[in-house]
Formats: sequence, structure tokens, C-alpha cells
Amino acid sequence: MYYLAQLSGMNWDKLRACIKLLILDDEGMRENTPEEMLGRIKRTLSNRSYRQKLSRARKNWLDVDYGTVLEQLMSFLENVLKKS
Repeated sequence: MYYLAQLSGMNWDKLRACIKLLILDDEGMRENTPEEMLGRIKRTLSNRSYRQKLSRARKNWLDVDYGTVLEQLMSFLENVLKKS
């Protein structure tokens, strides 16, 4: 998703439609609104154990600080989901 956030020329309407179809409209998912989905993602990305594992990863194939990636990812998702 980090790469999607960096792309220009992204078809945002198609991405929103995919999120709606595959996540928000899926009866098997607990998250039924963009707000619920954002809340769950925020909890995951702010989890101390999760962040520690990211900071200790041996390979950083993005070659970007994990804190920067998490901030940009959250901003990207907020922009995408708030317009759903």
C-alpha cells in the first residue's frame, strides 16, 4: 500500500470501489464503515509490539524509515477512506 500512496495517476474511484466491495460490503468482515476500518488500522499501526517488530526487521526493502512509511500510509488511507 505504501507504493500506491506514492503513485500519481492512481484511479482513486476504482480503489475506493475495491475497498467497498472487498472489505466494507463483505459480511464476514467486522468493519462495515470507513471509520471502523480506519480505527482498526490505526490500532494495528500504533501497537507497540507491531512497531518494535518493524523497527527490528533485518531487511528494509522500501529503504524508507518505518515511521515515515506508517505516517504516510495512515495519511493515504485517511484520504482514500474519508471520501468513500
